Amino acid sequence: MPRGGARPGAGRKPKAGKVLTMPGTQRVTKPQTGPSAEDRKLATPPKHLPLAEKNVWRSYAPHAIENGTLKMGSAPGFALLCELDVLHRHLRKVIDKEGWQVEEPVFDKKGELAGHIRKRHALWPQLQSAVLRREQLLRAYGLLAMAKPIAGGKSGSGSSAPPANPYAAYGDLP
Repeated sequence: MPRGGARPGAGRKPKAGKVLTMPGTQRVTKPQTGPSAEDRKLATPPKHLPLAEKNVWRSYAPHAIENGTLKMGSAPGFALLCELDVLHRHLRKVIDKEGWQVEEPVFDKKGELAGHIRKRHALWPQLQSAVLRREQLLRAYGLLAMAKPIAGGKSGSGSSAPPANPYAAYGDLP
């Protein structure tokens, strides 16, 4: 009987993961290995980074190495993440200190002061773009709580226990 055809949901359904890894199947499961010694060296930040960026590197790098996303080839992007994190924090401090809204004078046609108008802070667009780019990089390195866990890495919750049954208090229902 034909199974194909260009239809949604057409074709053979995939087997469950437990069935694929059962003894006697043809699939060979690869042993899960931890980070290599070369990857562990990446826990120390590069020498060219400023002190603030080195501190950010030290806080994020162990988690990215554990996720398997920080490799030798991705280190420049990780340095950019550290730079954006420091920039984000600095812009937030400046804007919090000066206020999220600033008052600018408004002049009439004669050049006399007519009043003031409230506008957002001039650094707001820079902060907004830094936040968005930082979030993209955090997601790429698997460092956001909502980021998809990497295969072989640990999930964000840190618990491998099955979720509790919320209906257990009701007992066996007919």
